[in-house]
Amino acid sequence: MRGAPGPACGSSPTRLALLPARSAWNPSPTISSSSNWRQPPATPAPTPNWKSPGPGGAWRADVLATAPTGAWKTALEAQLAPITNADITDRTEKMRADGVTSIWFSDRPRPPWLGTTPSVRLTTADTGQGLLVAEGLVKFDGRGWEPVPASLTDFLAWAFARRVVPHTPQTSLWYPQRALPTVWTAPHYITAETAHLEEEERQPHP
Repeated sequence: MRGAPGPACGSSPTRLALLPARSAWNPSPTISSSSNWRQPPATPAPTPNWKSPGPGGAWRADVLATAPTGAWKTALEAQLAPITNADITDRTEKMRADGVTSIWFSDRPRPPWLGTTPSVRLTTADTGQGLLVAEGLVKFDGRGWEPVPASLTDFLAWAFARRVVPHTPQTSLWYPQRALPTVWTAPHYITAETAHLEEEERQPHP
């Protein structure tokens, strides 16, 4: 996220306000039993490093989350300033080349790059309970994909535990806003989509 934030609908958090505070780095997700989301086991909180540069200064993460074992690193990028699909993809690939995955965030109503890279759109909860994922997190309902509401804290807990992963949907997105080329979902939903497509292939066609 580079540059000063532009205007948005309603009040908008500053760049780093879109990213979790230090107190949120040991999240305990709460998942409704009816939501069909699997409760992740307790995992040690990753270590956050603010404004962390990559090797040779090729990139710089707003926040770099590192697993306690050092097994993985994930850059958390709050992108408020305008950016092209090509530029955000280039920055994502530079981090990936250094073994760092990334999650991009925006609170803008319709960021044109959303879904170009692993990303979610955030909104502020009316109840004052912090930031919520408004777009980018989905589940497979047997025929297509539908959005899943979640707090930013829960989403990050799932992402760090690899309970949600980036995915390119092969079936329809039942989305009120738009289709996204890349979404976040749980691996068992990806398996369900694959099974659905295989079943469709087995059906006789006129």
